[in-house]
Amino acid sequence: MEQHVFDVIVVGGGPAGLSECIRLIDLGLKVAVISDVFGGCMGMMGDHPLQSYCNELEIEGAPYPLHRFMRKLCVSPTGEEYAAYIRSNFEALPLTRIQQRVVTVSKAQGLFEVNLAPGSQGHPLRAQQIILATGIRPKAPPFEMPNAHWLNCFDVYQMVARGQVQRFLQQDVVIFGSGNSAFQIALLLAPFARNVSILIKSYLGLYPQETDDRFALRSLSQRTLEMIAKTSSSSFQGPLNSANSTGRANIWLHAYNSIRQEGDKVVLDLPASLNGNSLLQASCRKAREAGRLVEAQASEGYELHLDISAKDQCLVSAIGVTAQLPATDWPQLLNPQTGFTCHQDGKSPVAGLYFAGAASGYASINTMVPAAAEMSATPSLQEGLRSWA
Repeated sequence: MEQHVFDVIVVGGGPAGLSECIRLIDLGLKVAVISDVFGGCMGMMGDHPLQSYCNELEIEGAPYPLHRFMRKLCVSPTGEEYAAYIRSNFEALPLTRIQQRVVTVSKAQGLFEVNLAPGSQGHPLRAQQIILATGIRPKAPPFEMPNAHWLNCFDVYQMVARGQVQRFLQQDVVIFGSGNSAFQIALLLAPFARNVSILIKSYLGLYPQETDDRFALRSLSQRTLEMIAKTSSSSFQGPLNSANSTGRANIWLHAYNSIRQEGDKVVLDLPASLNGNSLLQASCRKAREAGRLVEAQASEGYELHLDISAKDQCLVSAIGVTAQLPATDWPQLLNPQTGFTCHQDGKSPVAGLYFAGAASGYASINTMVPAAAEMSATPSLQEGLRSWA
């Protein structure tokens, strides 16, 4: 069977994959890119705006600018607009683009071979070098019980974007997670739910007022923090925002340090030491007055009792992400402590195999280190590619 051989195969159709393809083409290399979805995972946000701003999301060297895909002048694109930007720029590049799911990556006789999902059409694909820009997937939920039916953050984004919000109507939504995803999900569900509880391991702080970590709570999360504060406050009530008004959920914020099971319930310990921030203090106090929390017996603080089998409750896990990788012969590629790939400036422990983007732990486009910076094709391979072309 004829085999197509490339200088480099990039696996992944998101921003990192696009950035790497642009650099590789500029080096004069023969490139193939393979992904089951082109546009990246941000398309799951639909018409909702992204946390990051346009200047943080532009891909250097892309044929088309981001503003071309935005329907109105804004500081941030929507998820749908950004996915269209990535997808259209892939289509404009002089490379081989294959929309299939990569199942395994292996290496034999000095060349990498990419195996596609069963039933895929086409010839086997081989390359001297390979870049995995395969992105991320949600981590497993914080606890497992027979009656615990979890949605992950990706599920919720997609459901809301598709208008599938019946699952959240007048529900008590419980979100586990400390980052922007947890707070942004609370913002998305506030118009539908009855109560939204955000349960965090630690309070990251609001950028830049409370921390200089640019990846702490930003932009849209600030709106959620305001709603938390207003849920916890009874001052300055008026006819349009009284305690009996409707139109959005109450949003609660509590920090926990342990989870234990008691029959069909789980109990979260909310120590005072973790809830010392004024926002969390007020939220715990008001939730206690509303009967949502109980005083802790053994220590200073509160307890939250969750009935896992309750029909009017929805559990959401937004506790973080881990690398999404195809199966390989090299288990050492994944760091079990971090959940991301093992690499040094994009280089993996396997010669010729590189990582790029979120799978490597990079939190944003403009902090990525190029994996393809030192790549070049051997003269013999270049000659073979010319004769094949």
